[in-house]
Amino acid sequence: MKARILFFAVMAVMVAGVSSCSKDEDDPEGTVMVSVRNGSNGNTNVSVDGGAGWFRIDSGNNFVGSGDFATVGSVKGLGGLRSIPESGWADMASVIEGHGYVYRYSVWNQQTQTSEFRYARIYVVDYIIGTNNGVLGARVKYQAPFMP
Repeated sequence: MKARILFFAVMAVMVAGVSSCSKDEDDPEGTVMVSVRNGSNGNTNVSVDGGAGWFRIDSGNNFVGSGDFATVGSVKGLGGLRSIPESGWADMASVIEGHGYVYRYSVWNQQTQTSEFRYARIYVVDYIIGTNNGVLGARVKYQAPFMP
């Protein structure tokens, strides 16, 4: 009898653990995972939205690119980035494991003959660590264009 009660208690805890997973952890459609080497270790350029924008990690482990970045802070994944920040835009942002960013880049609209912003969301999964324990870059997930 005690074993049966213990079994059901364990099952209840397991079901609660599975069902408590947040939607933030899900990867939205169009998510791309890429290993990005920093400027000192290969300098990987990441092209987004068919080449409309690009970003990379410089030798100081900052995101830089053809646009601006807004740091959102600690999130559980790309799904945790749901809106476009109204402020906090800068031409570089420190790459921090477990943090999310919104990247804003400019594209030319042929119909209106004007430049307009497009957005990508970026999540830093973890750092790429070398044999000497130095940071070589980061594994990131991104989605572009991002339209909340």
